[in-house]
Amino acid sequence: MKAGRLPLALAGTAALLAVAYLSSSRAAEPPGRFTVKITEPADGDFLFGKVKILAEVKSKATVPGLRVEFSVGGKLVFIDREPPYECFHDFGDQPRSWVIEARAVAPDGLAVVDTIVTRRLEIHYREEVDRVLITVSVTDEEGSFIAGLARDDFALTEEGVPQQILEFGAETRPITLGVLVDTSGSMKEEVGEVQMAAKDFVKNVRPEDRAFIVDFDENVFLLQDFTNDQRALQEAIEGTDAEGGTAFYDALYVSYWKMKPIEGRKAIAALTDGEDTNSAFSFKRIVEMTRTHDVIIYPIGLGATVMDVGIRSSLKQLADDTGGRAYFPRKAADLADVYRRIADDLRSQYFIAYRSTNRVLDGSWRTVKVECRRPDANIKARRGYYAVKR
Repeated sequence: MKAGRLPLALAGTAALLAVAYLSSSRAAEPPGRFTVKITEPADGDFLFGKVKILAEVKSKATVPGLRVEFSVGGKLVFIDREPPYECFHDFGDQPRSWVIEARAVAPDGLAVVDTIVTRRLEIHYREEVDRVLITVSVTDEEGSFIAGLARDDFALTEEGVPQQILEFGAETRPITLGVLVDTSGSMKEEVGEVQMAAKDFVKNVRPEDRAFIVDFDENVFLLQDFTNDQRALQEAIEGTDAEGGTAFYDALYVSYWKMKPIEGRKAIAALTDGEDTNSAFSFKRIVEMTRTHDVIIYPIGLGATVMDVGIRSSLKQLADDTGGRAYFPRKAADLADVYRRIADDLRSQYFIAYRSTNRVLDGSWRTVKVECRRPDANIKARRGYYAVKR
């Protein structure tokens, strides 16, 4: 652990980390001549509509007369007396937190139980009832921002259906920015250049903006809370030191939760130099958060070559899903240019607002595609939203 710093997960944010662990706790496998396990749906899933619940019973020998009782929210919903042990249950149009139980019972009364907990879908961005807001970045083939575009230069579809653009303009709202810096041991030789580039980057924070600094090795540290004081942000970056493993996904998770109550534009510039080795939270969980939080991610994979397929693919997905861009500089000396490009992107965005032609708010995920009529245009925008009741 870095001297004088308490990991963020232990210093006041343990409750945040506990959220995920509560939803993923499983009943311990009880002793006996047979066991039961819920195989569908997965623990911690979002559920709505009619869903199959499937339980697997394992035993060394056949147990005649065995039955499986399925309960949802403490209420018995079905009894199945032969494999495959399954039932269908309607969870409604809004994902909620449900306790699902499968209880395998033998004729002699011996019973074993498995339990999962589904998750409530919490959307941490606001859409008006009749309007969806999309932030869009447009660059040419050289990567330069295309200025001067008008509403008629764009076309937008939702689930493949054309939508009418109601509002369009330059995006000028204040920005809440998270700057995440990998300080694992593998960064030791480059930490000086990393600090210099990141310090230059936070000079772009305007009086109306706010930013915070997080560094991470096998732990996550909040070095500077929300502020528009450029000097305070730079001093926080100067205090970083390289040692330990890499908890990149944990750093993203905590940063998302810090930004949860914030309205307006939000972005994260996240630097890492390798695969995640220490996170408690999985890539899948972070991808889920990208869908329920309107935060643009700019991942920076320092030194990740074309041979590093795993890390490049993960970082690119985070960028593509949120409307950001992924960067893969070969060395720390290239970071200054990367941060400049991110700053330019944040200063050069458009917003598009439209009213969905699909008025059914059933909690489903709606894919959104924005296109520009200029043949050389490269569009970046978030890929969709959840259609939930407000």
